[in-house]
Amino acid sequence: MYTNYTFSFRRTLKGLWWLWVLSIIYAYLIYFLSAQFTISIPAAIPAVLGTAVSLLLGFRTNAAYNRWWEARKIWGAIVNDSRTFARQVKGFIPKEYPDYELVVKRLVNLQIAFVYALRNSLRQTGTKEDYEMFMLKNDLALMDKQSNKANAILDIQERVLSELHTEKTIDSIQFANLDNTLKSLCDSMGKSERIKNTVFPIQYSSFTRMAIIIYAILFPFGAITQKAISMVLLTFVVVFFFLLIDAIGTYLKDPFENRKSDTPLSAIARTIEINLLEMIGENDIPKKPEAEKGVLM
Repeated sequence: MYTNYTFSFRRTLKGLWWLWVLSIIYAYLIYFLSAQFTISIPAAIPAVLGTAVSLLLGFRTNAAYNRWWEARKIWGAIVNDSRTFARQVKGFIPKEYPDYELVVKRLVNLQIAFVYALRNSLRQTGTKEDYEMFMLKNDLALMDKQSNKANAILDIQERVLSELHTEKTIDSIQFANLDNTLKSLCDSMGKSERIKNTVFPIQYSSFTRMAIIIYAILFPFGAITQKAISMVLLTFVVVFFFLLIDAIGTYLKDPFENRKSDTPLSAIARTIEINLLEMIGENDIPKKPEAEKGVLM
């Protein structure tokens, strides 16, 4: 995720330069042919088509941004629920309980493992080494039997809490509150998986891009009355902004692809790890994530 308001023309040009160069060459070609043939069209045609393309781009970009913003809100909720879970575990389990520190540490570490496992699942990167350091061997054995690692960790946490409730270490109200927190975490996991596994409607992308291409083809015909330099510059500027807005929508629609513009899952997971380890009094605390060149992954 970008953390400042800088604009890198080089980064933008990297993916779209060939389209802009093609538009410039095409505009020059149309201007050259116009001197030999009468090929102009009414300027109203590109104007009307440009309005339609603008509406399509606006709708698509807004829908893509809503997916990106929803992903960020979901992971903000995971941060809050993780802190709440650790605070509930510390407060609900009696300190005179013989294995207080072991159980609290186990549950909190499982929560950290859940966050990293979910991040790996959404980004389809990383290995089990990212979260196995926070888990006991018995818990790892239980998790390895299931395909959804994050869901398996929630199941282990529920089993531990159920055992505490059965032996009356925590009462029914405390157990219900902890169970609600796990339910909220499970809901956030499901919402994240919904965004990840739901393909953005292909019609939005294909039809919008087709409309941009048609508009870019017709635009020089409506600007033939301009001088060559003016015509080429107008074509470049119009195509530049339309392609740029289209690229923005392309990047925003999939917020879990480990790109610079995506939701910073690694930074959020590290923040949760730091907060929870501090809450249980650990001394070996990792460093706070920092942006590199204005980007937080």
